[in-house]
Amino acid sequence: MKDHRLRSRITSEGGNHAIGSQRLLAQVIVAHFGLRKHGKNAILHFCKFIKATKMRQQDPPESEGRPTATWKLVCRFQRGGGCVMHYCSTIAKWPMIVAVVAFATVASADEQMPSSVGTFSAEENVVETFDVPRDGDFLILPVQIEGRQYNFALGSSPGPISVDLALHARHVFESGELARDAQGFPKARYRLSGHIGKSRLAIDGPAEGDNLAAFRKKSGYDLYGELAVDFVKQQILQIDFETGKLHILRAIPRNPGTRIRVSFDEHGAPTIDGQLPTGESIAFRLVLSHSRFHCGTMARPVFRKLVDSVDMSVLADAGYAGTSGSLRMLRIGNIAEREVPFVEDNVRNVLGLGFLSMFHVVFDLGHGQMYLRPREKRPVRVIRGDCGLEIGRISEVTFIDSVDEDGSAKSAGLKSGDRLLKVDTINAAERTLLELRRVLFQRGNRVRLIVERDGELIEREIVAE
Repeated sequence: MKDHRLRSRITSEGGNHAIGSQRLLAQVIVAHFGLRKHGKNAILHFCKFIKATKMRQQDPPESEGRPTATWKLVCRFQRGGGCVMHYCSTIAKWPMIVAVVAFATVASADEQMPSSVGTFSAEENVVETFDVPRDGDFLILPVQIEGRQYNFALGSSPGPISVDLALHARHVFESGELARDAQGFPKARYRLSGHIGKSRLAIDGPAEGDNLAAFRKKSGYDLYGELAVDFVKQQILQIDFETGKLHILRAIPRNPGTRIRVSFDEHGAPTIDGQLPTGESIAFRLVLSHSRFHCGTMARPVFRKLVDSVDMSVLADAGYAGTSGSLRMLRIGNIAEREVPFVEDNVRNVLGLGFLSMFHVVFDLGHGQMYLRPREKRPVRVIRGDCGLEIGRISEVTFIDSVDEDGSAKSAGLKSGDRLLKVDTINAAERTLLELRRVLFQRGNRVRLIVERDGELIEREIVAE
């Protein structure tokens, strides 16, 4: 059972504290929990009783001679029915803890209660705003450690926070322990403590040290670590890739977009389900530090199966990362994206920043959900050299499946249904569609084709532009 937490701090001056605190609590509940129904059978019964439970002495806050009261509301929602709130109050030297027990009856366990803005304005809903690289490879946050600032990438990997070993030498971390991994590289495990922003949002958790010097040089970013998925799960994050703004929010904003359910795999990494053109559904891991140049990676068996079914066009050879391709359509929830660029991978299906940057994104992973709203202006993608045709294969017969009206193949007189015999000197029947497409779609290639049409052999030359 998950705890879903919403924290709020309110300050009140003067007035009858005993009565005012109850009135204020009612206002807070209305403001924070203007909860909407989830279907016809979703019912929320709120605020059964208010009871003072404990009083203890505590140093008062500075009040410039006036009585000042500060309340802190911590709300834990439990899926399927029930919520427990702790309502803390301080006036002068006397604190009061008021426990409010509320029970919720939710008919459908599949639907989770989203946080609601209630009476928050858009400005009031923002706790902190950070500048991040626009359409960049990383979402970078400034982490303060013992008064010094370091750039950390916002990540979604399970496990400990990744930290450069250089920080271990500059700061004294709890339980610092150096070791070496299986490849002989130095590692360290310790506890990292820091914060980000003016709100001093705590960064506190187990960390694993690594040598990131080579990574900094290769990426071009001055990065000293990567925050793990636990940090993302504790926040509500809104990311605008177009303006390069990342907001930490108090609650889900109004009209956030299409709600997408987020699950977590056996390792604790976030995943979302995507539907391929074949109708098959596969789970994609969300990797926030994945390159923007492609939407993600696709496991080799899935990738090549889609190539053979003409649902994946080959773009180019991407070197060590595998072959680059364009998926005809990918459906996430009720969002359908066409011509989605992917890279072939050994084992993993991943969606990264290349996919997310096409949307305005809100992460609420603590509730197991995220929201996507398409951007009006989409980022430019890497596109293939286009020769104006697509090829297919049925029963070992390779043929031209389609011809673009304004492409090189149309100008050369090629037609849909032509049987493809040779691509340059390559016998089409002896090569996979993947290998043939690598030749056909390589930008700038001038390719000679031999096709058969109605028993006649025809030779034509095309260019991938």
